[in-house]
Amino acid sequence: MNIRANITASGALKIGLIINPVAGLGGPLGLKGTDGDIAARALAAGAAPRAGERALIALKALAPLRERLTILTGPGEMGERVVREAGFQPAVPDGSGNATATSAADTTRLAAGMAPEAALLMFAGGDGTAHDVMRAIGEATPALGVPAGVKMHSGVFATTPQTAGQAALNFLTLPPERRETEPGEVLDRAADPAGGYSMVFHGVLQTPRSGALTQNPKAMAAVGDEAALDSACARAAEMTADGRLTIVGPGSTMRRVKRRLGDEGALLGVDVYRNGKLAAGDVGEADLLNLAREPARIIVSPIGGQGFLFGRGNQQISAEVIRRVGVDNIVIVASEEKLVALGGQPLITDTGDAALDAMLAGYRQILTGRNRKTVFRIGHAQIEGGAA
Repeated sequence: MNIRANITASGALKIGLIINPVAGLGGPLGLKGTDGDIAARALAAGAAPRAGERALIALKALAPLRERLTILTGPGEMGERVVREAGFQPAVPDGSGNATATSAADTTRLAAGMAPEAALLMFAGGDGTAHDVMRAIGEATPALGVPAGVKMHSGVFATTPQTAGQAALNFLTLPPERRETEPGEVLDRAADPAGGYSMVFHGVLQTPRSGALTQNPKAMAAVGDEAALDSACARAAEMTADGRLTIVGPGSTMRRVKRRLGDEGALLGVDVYRNGKLAAGDVGEADLLNLAREPARIIVSPIGGQGFLFGRGNQQISAEVIRRVGVDNIVIVASEEKLVALGGQPLITDTGDAALDAMLAGYRQILTGRNRKTVFRIGHAQIEGGAA
């Protein structure tokens, strides 16, 4: 699909940028998003905003367009400050909202106002922010998410802030008639009565056709090699009996491990075990850093359909936690079906620490059965997307 973008005869370009300042606040603390009062709780607990920092990384990639790019944005932390820091002159619409207190209504109002003028609307946030933008603009204007939230299941996000900037630059430097877009699913998760969660499809945004620079939407688990996966999870559970501290990540595959240990655990959270027993439940980054002063391992499973190993939904297991545990003390569990479904793409990481992502990259063993391992490639999103 081609969408003719806004461009003047002089070659000037306009894009929109909206930052959800509270996006991602709950991740390192083990909270499950920033909906409702979670953002206030996260700030009270000392969480540091990171959406602006990630948006800044994306904007720096647009430096080649600085002389002819106008960035429509929100006041204060919704974009104005970051746009100036990136070396651009922000254009803040009149009546665009409060510079300090922000809400979903501010996002939708800004998006609706920017869409008619913008060649591309970029937004930094998570699935909730994507839904707000979609409600405001539908499929009328190309949009691209800078991943900055806790929940990023939607297919509208770039793999990292760096690749968001690269994807935007690639799109904007093409002649308008050659700017191709494709539908990106806007998803979010909803709790179900059985204690799990399901994916809710809200609609689509038109995103720049960017190949590996953008992520796939999350795929829900399919019934396939269940026996092999169960045996792999049983083997992972047995590892916790050796006395070493074991950090077990979130997700439905990891819940199988936790159930093998006689504990439901936190489906969307990180739990810690020692000698086969729960030592700490639903922990945050600070807890993990404290606990991991002793020898430890990490057991995780990639996100189905996306292949993210770190950086999506498990931000509690931060770059600092991984460094403290050691990259050689990571156990990866996945069904062969989940790996095949990636279509030849590697597992990828987005820890926010480029040097660590490079350390994690390479060929690693994946536990796919009790006595079965598969060697699979791990890349990191900056490499896979072609951006530095």
